[in-house]
Amino acid sequence: MKLRHLQATAAVALLCGSVLLGNATSYAAIGKIVKAGEVKQTESDTAAQRGRVEKPIDEVYVPREAKTEKNEIKAEAKPQETTAALQNSAAKATEASKAKTAQESTVPALNQGGSKAAQKNGSATQALLAPAKPKDSAATTAAATDNTAAASEQKKIDVTALSYDVSRFTLPADAKSLIVVEGFAVKGGKDTYRETKVSDESRWNKARVTVFVKDEAGQWQAKIQSAGIYGYGGMSATRHSGDGTTPIGLWKTDTPFGRNASEEGFPSDYTHIQAEAKRQYWSDRTNRLESAAKAAEQKGEKLWEDWAKNIYAYALNTGFNKDNRQPGTGSALFLHCTSNGKPSTAGCVAIQPEAMKAVLRQYAKGGMYIAQAPEGQFEQVYGAFSESGAAAKGEFKASTKELPATETVVLQ
Repeated sequence: MKLRHLQATAAVALLCGSVLLGNATSYAAIGKIVKAGEVKQTESDTAAQRGRVEKPIDEVYVPREAKTEKNEIKAEAKPQETTAALQNSAAKATEASKAKTAQESTVPALNQGGSKAAQKNGSATQALLAPAKPKDSAATTAAATDNTAAASEQKKIDVTALSYDVSRFTLPADAKSLIVVEGFAVKGGKDTYRETKVSDESRWNKARVTVFVKDEAGQWQAKIQSAGIYGYGGMSATRHSGDGTTPIGLWKTDTPFGRNASEEGFPSDYTHIQAEAKRQYWSDRTNRLESAAKAAEQKGEKLWEDWAKNIYAYALNTGFNKDNRQPGTGSALFLHCTSNGKPSTAGCVAIQPEAMKAVLRQYAKGGMYIAQAPEGQFEQVYGAFSESGAAAKGEFKASTKELPATETVVLQ
């Protein structure tokens, strides 16, 4: 009995061992299936759901070699992308800085405070309103100088068109400048002269006035020129008071004066006519500028009266009949300013105000003389200088030529 009992127990034990061995084999097979990836798990399986697993299955079973290579590739890609982005940003910043610098160099400040505000705020409106800055101040100055020189070249006085030879005038040793008056065709008489304004210049008695200055070599250089007008009676060597003629001859000028105040470069003996004082007049008796408190005592031209305001804005005595040494020949024969629309004078010569001021500045340098004759008839005037202011001797006739176009030219 005991033997049978032992045999039965051994058989049971053997049977149990087989079962256990079979189970182990099954578990091993299951493990192989899991490792081979035949059992699929999703990343949504959490540690709480599975109890033992803390990481996703696909991450747990990724081979170490593959994982390491993937991470290294990602780690290398990020620094390259970041560096390229930084370089691109730096390049853009540099370009923006250059553009700003270029803009600041071409747009000057509106003022010291406004400029900083405009630059700081980047105000496009202020930049557009700001005056344009010269690209090159030196170049701008040079261009302006060239333009001025070109203008001077265009306005050179054509001495070949003149009807006389300036070198032939015989003058005292102190002569530094010479005014030459050429009288052209007589177009309007006394009736025309009496008109306040004549717009038709074909009725004007026109003259060409040129001023010469002696250079260091003793040569005469034309420096001033202006169209002008002269006496309604034409030009005459036998002038008498009231005939409206402009005297012919050669004299030394004197007594600069004017209704306008003295300007820079004017003569030190320039007399400013004080109209409000009503005292200054040009005497018929002495043929000089004088002053008297009472108008009744002022025998001559009252320089303070309204009619004289414009034509005597600037004036110079020609020196004809100096100190009234030739009584009856007239007085107050001046070189003075033109008046708008006035066709002739009562015997004076009138030129453009700009030219008249230039004459006074030249007079300030001393030794200024004046020669007057009809166009083309200076032969008897070249040697006719008279210290006493007498007219030239000889026969003269009125010119029949028209005055060519004559610009006002003042050269340095």
